[in-house]
Amino acid sequence: MTGPHPPMPAGTDPPPAVDRYDVDGSGGQGWQVGTGNQQVNNYYGGPPAAANAVEWPVVVGRPPRQADAFQVRPGLRDRIRAGLASSGTTVLTQVVAGDGGTGKTQLAAAAFRAALTDRRAVEVAVWVTAASRAAVISAYAEAHAATHPAAGGGDDQEQADRFLSWLAGTGRRWLVVLDDLADPADLAGLWPDGPAGRVLVTTRRRDAAVPGQAAVIDVGVFTDAEAGAYLSAKLSGVAGLPAGVLVEAAGLANDVGWLPLALAHATAVIINDGITCAAYRRLLADRTRPLAELFPATPGQAGDEYAHTVAGTWSLARQRAQALDPAGLAGPMLDLISVMDPNGIPEAVLISDPARAYLHARAAASTPPPDESGPAGGAVEVTVEVTVEAARRAVRTG
Repeated sequence: MTGPHPPMPAGTDPPPAVDRYDVDGSGGQGWQVGTGNQQVNNYYGGPPAAANAVEWPVVVGRPPRQADAFQVRPGLRDRIRAGLASSGTTVLTQVVAGDGGTGKTQLAAAAFRAALTDRRAVEVAVWVTAASRAAVISAYAEAHAATHPAAGGGDDQEQADRFLSWLAGTGRRWLVVLDDLADPADLAGLWPDGPAGRVLVTTRRRDAAVPGQAAVIDVGVFTDAEAGAYLSAKLSGVAGLPAGVLVEAAGLANDVGWLPLALAHATAVIINDGITCAAYRRLLADRTRPLAELFPATPGQAGDEYAHTVAGTWSLARQRAQALDPAGLAGPMLDLISVMDPNGIPEAVLISDPARAYLHARAAASTPPPDESGPAGGAVEVTVEVTVEAARRAVRTG
C-alpha cells in the first residue's frame, strides 16, 4: 500500500522512505500498514463464512400448524414437557398414546414448537411422520444432510445410519418426534439413541414397547370444559351465525363423545350452513341412524372407540364441502389430499396438471357417491372443466 505521508510537525525529520510490499490478505480479518509510530489499521467483520457451514438450531420436517381454537390442555402439556425435560445419561422416549382424533399430534406439535423457542432446550429438532419405515429413513437422511452438508452423498439408508450414529455420540441437544407410529416393529434398527437426546412418539398403540420408554401418557377426549371452550372459541362472533348458535352446545359435545376431531367437523358444517348447535344435532342424528348398520355394537371392535362418531361428522362435513363452489370438486380433492403428507402439501402440487387431470376424471363421472348429494338430498351438479383457479378453490373448500 502506498500513499502520501501525513503532515509532520515543524522541525522534525521526514520519515525514512518506505519500501513497497505486495501483501496477500486473503482470509485476513484486517490490515495494519505503516512505519515507525505511523500506523493505519483497517478491520472488517471477520472471515467469510465457510462453505457448507451449519446454522444451529437445525430443524428438519414440519409439524402441522396449530389447530384453530387450539385447547392447551395444561395437564397433558405439562406431563409431556416434564418428560422431555428429564435429565439422564441415556435417551428418554416419551410415548403419547390415544385413539384417532383425540389431539395427540397437536399436543406433540405444541411441545416441538415450545422446544424450539428455547435454544437451551434443543439444537436439532426433527419431525417425522412415522407412517412407514421408508418415511422414517427418508426423514433421517434429510436430517443428516442438514447437519452434515459437507459429508457427501449416499443413499437414504446410508445417510440415515450416519445420522443415527451421530445422534448417539453428539453433545448437541436434540429432539426427534415420531408422529403417528403405527407399529413399533417398523422401526427396528431406527430408534434414535444418545445421552443428549429426547424422543417423542405419538401412536394409537397403548401397548407400544419402545427403547428407553418413560410412562405412557394417555390422551383421551376433551373434558366438558374443554369442549365448551372449543365450541365457544370457534363459533362465537362468527358473522352470519344465529344469535343462539351455542344453544345445546353441551348436548352436541355429548353426541360426538367430546372427540376433538368430531367437534372440528361439526363446527365446519355449522359455520358453512349458518345453523345452531341444536340444528346440527338433528342433522347428525339423521345421518347416524343408517351409519349404525355399518358398525358393530361394541365400538372397540371397529378398531377405534370413536370410528362411528367420526364417520357421522365426517360424512356431513364432506357433503357440505362438496356442494360449495366449485361444485363437486371438494370430495375428489379430499381423496387426493388423503394419500399425501398429512403435515402439509405445497399448493403447486394440488393445482398441477396431473392433479387437475385426476379431478377432471372424478368430476366427469356421471353419478356422485351417495354421501355427496346436496344438503336437500339432491345430486350436486358436478363441474367438468377443472381450471387452476377451480383447483385452488377446491383446496380451500376441502
